[in-house]
Amino acid sequence: MRDIWQKLISGQLDSLLQMARDTPQGDVAAISRLRKHGSLEEVSVVLEALEARRRSRGRLRDSQTWLMDREGMEQATRTTVAEHKAQRMRSAIGSDTVIDLCCGIGSDSAALARSGPVIYVDHDPVRVELTRFNLGQSSKEPIDSHPLVADAKCLPLPPLPLHVDPARRVDGRRVHDFEGMVPGPEILKSLIERHHSVALKCGPGISVEELPPGEIEWLQDGNDLVEATLWCGDLAQSARRSATLLRQSLTISGEQELLQQSSLKNPAFLHEPCSVIERSGLVCKVQGEVAAGEWHPGLGWLAGSELVLMHFFPPPTQAELATGAVNHYALPTLLLFVAGNADGLAVSYPMTHWLAMMLLGWAFGRHLRAQPATDHGRQETEKLLLLCGCTALLLWSFLRSQNGYGNIGLLRDDASVVQF
Repeated sequence: MRDIWQKLISGQLDSLLQMARDTPQGDVAAISRLRKHGSLEEVSVVLEALEARRRSRGRLRDSQTWLMDREGMEQATRTTVAEHKAQRMRSAIGSDTVIDLCCGIGSDSAALARSGPVIYVDHDPVRVELTRFNLGQSSKEPIDSHPLVADAKCLPLPPLPLHVDPARRVDGRRVHDFEGMVPGPEILKSLIERHHSVALKCGPGISVEELPPGEIEWLQDGNDLVEATLWCGDLAQSARRSATLLRQSLTISGEQELLQQSSLKNPAFLHEPCSVIERSGLVCKVQGEVAAGEWHPGLGWLAGSELVLMHFFPPPTQAELATGAVNHYALPTLLLFVAGNADGLAVSYPMTHWLAMMLLGWAFGRHLRAQPATDHGRQETEKLLLLCGCTALLLWSFLRSQNGYGNIGLLRDDASVVQF
């Protein structure tokens, strides 16, 4: 497929790309008609590029003019994250040349190139060409950028400041540990030792103990915990851990400490920390501001008598207030109607709701059994079942498309089948 991607990048498939862009999504007949204007491989690459554009909407600012494959899109750094890292690197090194190793489709390169020279490197020539094309789409002004096809094992460059985005997928599965990154951990350690000023992109689930010395910054964009970056050398600050809310431009840093436990038996409010400070282990740095103790050892949620509003905790409309998770009711009320706790017993699923569904199923079954045992009766039963099933599926699809039922607090950020 490399030759096909090269043709797309060079503009030889622009007419096919335009026709495919105007083709309704899911229209099998219209997609089949594209074969009159290109080979099966060309149509496949064009459709993949358009699908990648669609899925990256909201994540990559210039995605609608960029060219990218599915895998490159999935591993690309969000624009907000890339700009934050570029700003931090440039504030430390100024306008010196930066190497963007494992550049992918160029999201980090584009952010770095806005404030100084960048050398973008990948072992895949197609990825280097995609980055070159995308950099041209992102900037109307000439930028000082230089492409290089090279292997990280033998990088033919001086020890300049380095940004590395190692592959974290093996056979389509996401890798969360340092040992599983490609290139391997020994190569990454040697790059850090040689280049000194290094920013290493990691997944947010990375283990602190696995990583080389430096500062680990967890990044949250909106409701999404998206990345952890290992800052080494001159790019690192003194603390081992830091947590940043990108949209609020707020950062806290420090070391992980045990939380003070709550002495309240009947707390009025439960403060749930946002993902970035919970994952970074820095809830201790904001505990004093909410004047609340940890509700249960290891849980990380802070129980207090007053509601405190701050950016590192979700607003009350998202948090579980006392009237929900931590309110205390009589035991029969909890078991039958309302989720909560009483005298150490926590109830998440009251019985009444489930009994109602069971009774509804029992009544529907009785209705079906009452149908005449004839061909006409069976046909009527089948029609009824088909009608009820289709109605339920349509209702579920509508609610799900609104980020509603079945997606508790985790809003979808794209329209992928997996997230739906």
